[in-house]
Amino acid sequence: FYQYLSKANKLIGIFGFQYYEKLLEKEKLFIKCIDLFDKIFLRYNQDVKFLRKTYSRNKIEIKNNIIHLGDWLILLFPNTLWFKDEKLNILPKEPFIRNAMDLYIQDIQMYRIIHSSRLHTLLCAFCSAEKVSYEEQYEKESGYKSGKFRGLLIDIFDKNFEEKELFFVDRKNVNIYRKKVSDNFDELKIYLKLLLEDKK
Repeated sequence: FYQYLSKANKLIGIFGFQYYEKLLEKEKLFIKCIDLFDKIFLRYNQDVKFLRKTYSRNKIEIKNNIIHLGDWLILLFPNTLWFKDEKLNILPKEPFIRNAMDLYIQDIQMYRIIHSSRLHTLLCAFCSAEKVSYEEQYEKESGYKSGKFRGLLIDIFDKNFEEKELFFVDRKNVNIYRKKVSDNFDELKIYLKLLLEDKK
């Protein structure tokens, strides 16, 4: 993978991290790969902090190329209100049919209460539900926690919530986050446009 990356003229990363403990097990190789990127747009603030700490721990100079983008999928979910006074449980292995995504979103956003074992269905519920809860994702072999639910919750609500416990959705915070991600995404588009024009 490192050799594949090293052949690129320009490398732009748009991603998020999970299972941080596992990344630390291969810390030197991880940093070696990350160091090749010209610009990195990360999903969570905790990803930015994790990367900066990892650089610092390895006594490598931190480049000024790490940017918090946010979870851009929130821009796909309508800002609406539930109308079905019931609870929906979204299981970890629930099938996701890409060509029926609009119907899937519509179905999720009908319900007043959502419990989700998947990150982006929870994000979808933030834009409509009154109360939500989540179930963490754990790696089978090691039992490591993914950490991505925590990253999302802190970015939006400035706090983590206990797993499997219902909490009220603060829609004001959700809308602030949506605006922030939209602005960040516009900056990303400008950056990519300038990059492509420069190549001409």
